[in-house]
Amino acid sequence: MVVVSVPAPIGPFLVRLAFADDGSPAGHCAADAAAPQLSVLDLGVTRGDGIFETISIGNSRLQALEPHLLRFAHSAAMLELPIPDAAQWRAAITEAAAHLDAASDGPVVEGFVKIVMTRGVENGSGSLLPAATAPTGWALAAVSPDHTAARRDGIRIVLLDRGYRHDIAQTAPWLLAGAKTLSYATNRSAFREAARRGADDALFVSSDGFLLEGAVSNLVLRRGGRCSRRAPTSASWRAPRRPRSSTGPPSRASPPSTLCSPSTSCRTRMLRGWCPAGATPPRCAPSTGSSAPSTSRSRPGSTASCAPARGNRPLSHELPGL
Repeated sequence: MVVVSVPAPIGPFLVRLAFADDGSPAGHCAADAAAPQLSVLDLGVTRGDGIFETISIGNSRLQALEPHLLRFAHSAAMLELPIPDAAQWRAAITEAAAHLDAASDGPVVEGFVKIVMTRGVENGSGSLLPAATAPTGWALAAVSPDHTAARRDGIRIVLLDRGYRHDIAQTAPWLLAGAKTLSYATNRSAFREAARRGADDALFVSSDGFLLEGAVSNLVLRRGGRCSRRAPTSASWRAPRRPRSSTGPPSRASPPSTLCSPSTSCRTRMLRGWCPAGATPPRCAPSTGSSAPSTSRSRPGSTASCAPARGNRPLSHELPGL
């Protein structure tokens, strides 16, 4: 008989953050990720009233930690939560990542630390404007899933109407567009709809024809050796019209999005997490609000098939754990 040794799974590792009654930082401590940690009255559970960020780990190094902390604070301000203390959260994230690294045989090739802060436990007043409570916060570190097949073979996406204009953050800020909140039911529903249509992910399109983001991913466009992404508060790229013909190979010069229209299934490359050591990542520069070339609005319900132009593929960068 041959006995095959299966390595025990690593992590996840949990660090809880402590807060005073007024929301001020009061340190952090390691906790058991397998033990109960949340109150059933926590507003993050009962209302989805909270925020999160996911920081990738590559070769045991936290990726873009400071920008993530800045966006975390931006989301807190939008929800009128206590502004996260950067030093407290940085220490908790670093400790969670260190626990993961210590339990691994060698560097953590790909992992993540997900940080969450909720408004805290409901006070029972019944008011729609709950009184100030101490927030609940934690950092959870884990090894990322294996995305080899998606990177090698690409994935299929379907474009779905998001149901509002691209400038909703300016016209209706109470809808919290641009904040990373715990209210993810719509995103998960879109992900299930993508699966029903035989796709691996959904890419949202605004009602006025702009590409926004994926259901569980960000949108990055690569043109040659250069990446571009939309700024967090700006519109994404204008979604061009459906191609006249869906047969034959696409033109090399064609922007990849010209082959896509809402409800269309497309094959694209998925870049998840970080760029492996030794690889040459494309130079990335944030978009200044300019959109990709376009000629007209995309039309919901279009059914043309499509495929990306070679060497000019859209890249979707998912933060693990979303």
